Amino acid sequence: LLLLIIAEIFLVVWLVKLTRPLSDVVESLSKVSKQDFEVRLPKYGSKEFDLISDTFNEMTSQIGTLIQDVYESDLIATRNELQFLQSQMNPHFMYNVLNTLALKATLDGNDEIASITNDFSRLIQARLQQKGNTKITIREELQLVNFYLNLQKYRFEEKLNYNILVSSPSLYDYYIPRLIIEFAVENAVVHGIEPKESSGEVTICVEEVEKEIVITVKDDGIGFKEEAGYIILPLEEPKEKQVNHNHIAINNVYKLLKHTYLGKAKMCLWSKRNYGTIVTIRLPKEQNDVLCDSNR
Repeated sequence: LLLLIIAEIFLVVWLVKLTRPLSDVVESLSKVSKQDFEVRLPKYGSKEFDLISDTFNEMTSQIGTLIQDVYESDLIATRNELQFLQSQMNPHFMYNVLNTLALKATLDGNDEIASITNDFSRLIQARLQQKGNTKITIREELQLVNFYLNLQKYRFEEKLNYNILVSSPSLYDYYIPRLIIEFAVENAVVHGIEPKESSGEVTICVEEVEKEIVITVKDDGIGFKEEAGYIILPLEEPKEKQVNHNHIAINNVYKLLKHTYLGKAKMCLWSKRNYGTIVTIRLPKEQNDVLCDSNR
């Protein structure tokens, strides 16, 4: 009888030890179904249940990270769109006014003013046409970059020179996140060439390397690192009073790539004081119009 009682006790203990992990798993799965991805299973000292715990914990961690990345990506896209909209006062109205000014300048024989106004008008028009698309073709992005650099060329005249090089015509049809090249070019002009006393040059190069698209934006401006070398991204955010002299464009590109490609894209920044800066972006190739948010 005593042996029977002892056996029953061992059986109860064994059943409790067996069912407790199962109860924990069921309870944790219930929490996951309610969008709680912070839940974790403990170690149980059993090879089988520890494997279940490790697999479950890794799964919830990956799901939580993915959801956070998607949320931050949407947040960045929304913020960029708001900044873009806030930078314009009724862009359709501006576009029409600029066309009128360009026509009047042409009639008055002022070809330079007409050319500047036309370029600015086309830049606004191109941005309006691409509004709502998170990704555009390299052809469309370089068109925006060309308009931007033309306008800066009018401003700086011989102080600014630029080159846009594309290694193969087939690259024009690949999709990339909107404004990533323009942001990098803006950084080169504003923080590299503009503070420089002598003339400077910006070179944009797009090429295909194996299964990646490599975009390089190089300037021979003032640079911002005393010793030549690569710089850890994102760059340190400036204080409020320095907001007009920060590198927010570079940080925007870095964050956009990080959350759009979830680690599949790479970006590096090299700089040296009085020598220049090189921004290199490596993207997976995407050539499909379904990648755009709007029907094209």
